[in-house]
Amino acid sequence: MRIRDNVFRNVKLCTRCVFTTVDPETGTKDLKGEPLKTLRSFRSSLDPQERKEYGKSPFFGVNLGLEVKGGCVNVGDKILVRK
Repeated sequence: MRIRDNVFRNVKLCTRCVFTTVDPETGTKDLKGEPLKTLRSFRSSLDPQERKEYGKSPFFGVNLGLEVKGGCVNVGDKILVRK
């Protein structure tokens, strides 16, 4: 991925953790495991290799690493993505 002259690379998938089941106001954990339980039903990988590495953790994005530093990134900059 490129933003201006900065080049980022995909480091790994980003999964949701158990902390999403804790109410930030009360500090109590949801006894039914929500929202992770619901997220697993449609955000988990079906790929056998990814399942081996990440289990049933639901994905929510990717973690990027900065490969080439090329200056500031600003709101509104074009993002170029290559497969």
